Amino acid sequence: MASPLSSLLLTLVVVCAFVAPTFCTIPNSSVARDSKKSKVGFRTTLKHVDSGKNLTKFEHAKRAIERGNQRIERFKVMITSNGSVATLVSPGNGEYLMAMEIGTPALSYSAIMDTGSDLIWTQCSPCLLCYIQPTPIFHPKKSSSFKKLPCFSELCLALGPREKCLSDCLYTYRYFDTSSTSGYMASETFTFKNDGKQVSVPNIAFGCGLINLGQIFQQGGGLVGMGRGPLSLPSQIDDPKFSYCLTPRDSSEDSILLFGSAAENMPNGKTTTISLANSPSQPSFYIVEPTGMSVDGYQVPIPPNTFGVNVDGTGGLIVDSGTTLLMLIEVAYYPVTTLLDQRIQLPRVAPFLNLGLEHCYEMPSSMSIDQLPKLVIHFNGSDDLELSWENYIIEVSDGIGCLAMQPSPVSFLGNIAQQNYFVLHTPNTVTFVRAKCNGL
Repeated sequence: MASPLSSLLLTLVVVCAFVAPTFCTIPNSSVARDSKKSKVGFRTTLKHVDSGKNLTKFEHAKRAIERGNQRIERFKVMITSNGSVATLVSPGNGEYLMAMEIGTPALSYSAIMDTGSDLIWTQCSPCLLCYIQPTPIFHPKKSSSFKKLPCFSELCLALGPREKCLSDCLYTYRYFDTSSTSGYMASETFTFKNDGKQVSVPNIAFGCGLINLGQIFQQGGGLVGMGRGPLSLPSQIDDPKFSYCLTPRDSSEDSILLFGSAAENMPNGKTTTISLANSPSQPSFYIVEPTGMSVDGYQVPIPPNTFGVNVDGTGGLIVDSGTTLLMLIEVAYYPVTTLLDQRIQLPRVAPFLNLGLEHCYEMPSSMSIDQLPKLVIHFNGSDDLELSWENYIIEVSDGIGCLAMQPSPVSFLGNIAQQNYFVLHTPNTVTFVRAKCNGL
């Protein structure tokens, strides 16, 4: 016979699916207990989702671009919905997995790092409807530090308005492609490996998923939201900042991810600090507002305020580690790619239209760095962000590279543009420092 919680969750999912398919939450009647933020600084690793797989360069590019385009479709619905969806639907997939341990005693899990959403969640037992994950499912009853989150605590209220309380702080978090996670909110100790040591962070609020639907999560055992909202992992740490340094896609080394006080341990070099824009409909995103672009000193002819954030929350350039390519709205994409194509001194080859890549070139091993121009993104009141060829070209086969750009209704600075940059995120700024991420 189904338990009351199981019956309630099944009812919740049915209601969400047919009545309010964007987002539903139901609170509880427990005694309120606000989670205390933890003062901590630590370093962990990020592994690309295709790391260690025996894939050709074409296969690597194809898989990454397909995932990125699926993510763009989810973002498109979120951002072009005139505020009706707001942050209640999230992109959901990503390109990097972070290692962590949950509970006491701590058990190892890997989860998708998502800079486009806030909720942290993992699959929990008893799992009513779950996908197969690479690690065991979390058992709350086996952890001495596990606590259900009361419905009137600050982080439960962050899910949405509380109209009435039942027995638990229930949630359904829906992702655009009909994938979703449903369960209850809890707090737990999360442990991270930090240069051979372990750092434990208590009282982290997360979703204990009992009904989890969709294909996008199967790379890991859940998802870690890294957005600007109150439920994200950075926001739940006393010093709400994080940084990463993404190694090149063909590197065998993992990337690094740092939190709290450790996040500002930047390498030496020129820093570019950019103020984040505040989008009323998309407050969780890391959005910047470039004032222009140039190629080898030649200004790209794009209209003024091309990347400005509009009153309805659309516009801007979203800094997102889960998107692969540099995605630009059409009024910027075509002038930028035209000028780059004119300045690249390499033999042209046929476009890889099956990958959506329109400008491709021979890249002999003897080529000179002078044959490839510098692409610069300009900002008001800060230094410019300079992208070398490795930030805007993706290798699709041996000796062949294409501009890692596509036209899109929404502009994104994807992970190729960020590789070999140390990128620091704070609640109000994002900072870039050129670095060799291998070996950091």
